[in-house]
Amino acid sequence: MRYIATMSVRFEATTTFSVPSRLRAWPSMGVLAGMVAATIGPAVEGRIGALGATLAFVLGCATMLVSTFLLLRRPRTRGSVAVDGEMVHLRGTAVPEVALPRSTLRGAYFVPGVGSRPSVVRLLGERDRRLADIEVADPREAEALLDALELGPTQRSARFAVMAPRGSASTKAGYAGLIGGSALMAAAIPLHVPLLIALGFVLMVTASAAFLPCTMHVGSDGLLIATRLAPRFVPWSDVLAVEADGAGIAIVVANERIRVPISQRRHGNDYDKMAQEALLMRAQQALAAYRAGHEPDAAARVARAGRSHEDWVRALFDREGTFRTAPILDEQLWSVVESPHADVTARAGAATVLARAAGEGERARLRVAADACTAPRLRVLLERTASGASEEELDSALREVEEDDDVRKERRASHG
Repeated sequence: MRYIATMSVRFEATTTFSVPSRLRAWPSMGVLAGMVAATIGPAVEGRIGALGATLAFVLGCATMLVSTFLLLRRPRTRGSVAVDGEMVHLRGTAVPEVALPRSTLRGAYFVPGVGSRPSVVRLLGERDRRLADIEVADPREAEALLDALELGPTQRSARFAVMAPRGSASTKAGYAGLIGGSALMAAAIPLHVPLLIALGFVLMVTASAAFLPCTMHVGSDGLLIATRLAPRFVPWSDVLAVEADGAGIAIVVANERIRVPISQRRHGNDYDKMAQEALLMRAQQALAAYRAGHEPDAAARVARAGRSHEDWVRALFDREGTFRTAPILDEQLWSVVESPHADVTARAGAATVLARAAGEGERARLRVAADACTAPRLRVLLERTASGASEEELDSALREVEEDDDVRKERRASHG
């Protein structure tokens, strides 16, 4: 890949890329129809006979497999990739041009190549929907593209599909559903009760699909393991290392090793290895960037520091200073908002002050800070400041940040 950067074109290259098929309705309906046939067939065996129930189950499973393949199919094509201030243009030799507004991009990350799979930069939209895979030759070219998109490790959080950590509440709930569904099916088969067999099968599928998969958000301030039950945020200040662990990764903190598998397979395939490398590289890049920075001087002045909510808010908006301290300038507050090293209450307080008189440009800057943040309550507050929420809504979000910070400090003290 060769790229150039000019005033009008931030990035331009000739490479191979792929985009998901726009015709997703029929394959989606096929997956749903196959699931219904595979579930209902055994349940009505008494009416359609054993042969009919078997055929319905087999055809349903086959329909799900074929429809899933069509749904995930992403034909690759060679063409040009151009990034400007507003759009990402993908012009292929065998497909019409695809123009992706940069405002629709919610994240991107580098996926190293494994085996016959090339290295790509993956672009994601809302709800982690894959928008495109752009092939790159090496990490340096990936970094150039991510910088042009303003989606690097310090600019935007990246999301990865993983499995719930071992020993977590979601993992326990998922395995409980699998064991319970298996036990129900084992008990119902000798009794020849098709409805209970189908119920056991649905319980197994639902439990594994609802509780075991989750997403990991890698941001400039830490990692968010977004499980269905009891999601967990791990700030970079607590992380000693991020390492490969079997077919997943391990987050090493004091007195604990959080093991996060990529899939349920004990020995990962090529895709699992590629996903593991992508997650590990992004996490290690974000951790290195965090360690290279420092806490802004103004952070201590706007942090809560044990004060009551009322005293803290009163002090936040008293920016003139005293004979002992100089007034706090807007740029000092921005340095606090945009610093992952600052205390969460300091970042929340600084953002609340800036939001009171923020214009469109300032709100866009707050949106960038929110996109790079993974601390759940702080991200909500930053998103509200960026959207122009009322003072009552901001005060409510500020109180939630305080409560979350108190809980985190108590947990840290109990483990310390």
